Amino acid sequence: MPTTIVNWTGDTSEWDNPERGWQGWYSFKTATPAAVASARLDGIQGGLNCTVLKGVILFVSEAVRPSGHGNFDGVPISTPVLNNLDAAFDQCRIAGVKVIPKFSYTWPNGGDDTDLSLADTQQHVGQLEQLLDDHEDIIMWLDTGLVGRFGEWHNSDTFPTVSATRKVLVDDILTRFNGLLTLRYPADKLNMYADDVVNDDPAQVITALTKFDGSDFSRIGYHQDSFLTGLDGDGTFFSPFGGSRPLDLSPAHDLSGGNPPTPSAQAQWFIDHMTEDTKYAPFKGEMAGTARSDALSDRLVTFDAPTFHLDVLRSDLPSQQASLDRWTATGDLGVINRKLGYRFELTQAEFDNAVVIGGQMNVRVNFKNDGWSRLNNERPVFVTLNDGTFRADMLLTAIDSRDWGPGDSIVIDENVILPGDIPAGTYDISIWMPDKFVSLREPNVSASAAASFSVRFAGTPDPWDVTRGYNILKTNGVVVSAAGPEPTQAVIIQ
Repeated sequence: MPTTIVNWTGDTSEWDNPERGWQGWYSFKTATPAAVASARLDGIQGGLNCTVLKGVILFVSEAVRPSGHGNFDGVPISTPVLNNLDAAFDQCRIAGVKVIPKFSYTWPNGGDDTDLSLADTQQHVGQLEQLLDDHEDIIMWLDTGLVGRFGEWHNSDTFPTVSATRKVLVDDILTRFNGLLTLRYPADKLNMYADDVVNDDPAQVITALTKFDGSDFSRIGYHQDSFLTGLDGDGTFFSPFGGSRPLDLSPAHDLSGGNPPTPSAQAQWFIDHMTEDTKYAPFKGEMAGTARSDALSDRLVTFDAPTFHLDVLRSDLPSQQASLDRWTATGDLGVINRKLGYRFELTQAEFDNAVVIGGQMNVRVNFKNDGWSRLNNERPVFVTLNDGTFRADMLLTAIDSRDWGPGDSIVIDENVILPGDIPAGTYDISIWMPDKFVSLREPNVSASAAASFSVRFAGTPDPWDVTRGYNILKTNGVVVSAAGPEPTQAVIIQ
């Protein structure tokens, strides 16, 4: 069978991709296109839009926080608020952007700092179940929230550390929501869902055998809301359950950076644990608090991001401005833009260039993942033939794109069957990776939104077709005929 070989060289350009990258703040109280557009641009100095929004839903008094939705202590969430949240999710879908929702009761900027009861919280979770189900397509994952200050699981009176009420609540959320969750503290995940949190050392992690298996443990990742502090994590790496691991309830908060900073024994234990667990669990960083030193800022690309397999970095916080300035000056901002989450870089493709209607076509594509992480959510891979009038999308059923980890060299080598109704003619051949939800593809969303929800590959020449969300392997690359093709020599394109 005659084949065409196409080669690509490296590409250092920077662009958006779905479910990875920068995160901007979006108050779900303002359900307008302008609010979404503003959030996408919020705080970014690297020339990229935010591809993920932090959808903050604050069930607190208007007097405490202007973006709050009202106080629902002891009463159900009101129908107008639920309707507004529904509209806010819709605006994200229209704009072609995913969201990580976070629900919070306490925002203690001069206001109350008291959680609701477990019963009231569960009542609200039950009310939110339909909303989350209706908008599962645009939820990248769910920050568990609800507990403690800012929904960050500290300073909670109702849900104290290592309490049964924490697990009751998270169990309820896992039952009602189908997607991934993130927790603030790795100790909470271990305490609630590890098989033997006291005696296992090292602790249980997601492995190549348990990844994506749908278990509670495999569905939980991390949101580090005090990211890029000293290696003791500003309270992140606390160990309340003892056992064989080091126990230090008051770790030193080293904000100086050092060269390199030396973590406590306890923090190092958790760092080693999360290095392994985040190979398959999502991880988001948020640089709240004080501005980071140059040493800490410089450490992002050399240690923190690759160690924790950083998927998403919040961009709009005032405390992050010094780091953004530093990254711009050192050139690290471009590295961050390219390597947050996944980045698939094409190297070579080979495919049959003359095929028969209803017949078989072999496609072989070589690329590497040069990002810090992987796709966290399931995403299909299609070989697509398109002549501008007829389009054939052939699903590669043996592939799970979540398997493509950081640093991996990937080979797709598949035989696909052309549909019996494809007209004879000359077709562009592409790799297409849309969202798994058909609701995020044309005609259910606009062409531009559908492209925003599709994965773009890197390579020189640029394979991206922005109008269709394809990665074109070769324009006019495949001739489809009713009869068997005449043998020809291979075509090699450098």
